[in-house]
Amino acid sequence: SAAPLSVPIPRSVPKLVSGAIANETLNTFSVTITGFATSRNLRQVDVQFTPKSGQSFTTTKLTLDVTPAATAWFQTAASQQVGGGFQLSIPFSLQNGSTTDDLVHRLDSLSITATNDAGVSTQLVVPLP
Repeated sequence: SAAPLSVPIPRSVPKLVSGAIANETLNTFSVTITGFATSRNLRQVDVQFTPKSGQSFTTTKLTLDVTPAATAWFQTAASQQVGGGFQLSIPFSLQNGSTTDDLVHRLDSLSITATNDAGVSTQLVVPLP
């Protein structure tokens, strides 16, 4: 019989693999991010909004504390099956005082990074359709 093989996996910064935009309306959408964290923890996600040329937004950067949600996920039996894998869905609601302006399509893209105890991921750029 073969002896068990143990391979240590070093802790590293999160890796963001893909992102997709869904559930678009005139002023709401969500972004779903798929990635993995060998340390099985995440602290925050930073989202930078890039408006289309000629457009501007009052707020262009958000920092989200994802520690509680990530801790809860990485403690589940389901997470054990995917190692450090995670999928995060973030809803957004844009406002300018009007309910008829198409604010979502004034955005060009989102630039997203994730942070854990090992550091900050490389940037994932998710274009808006």
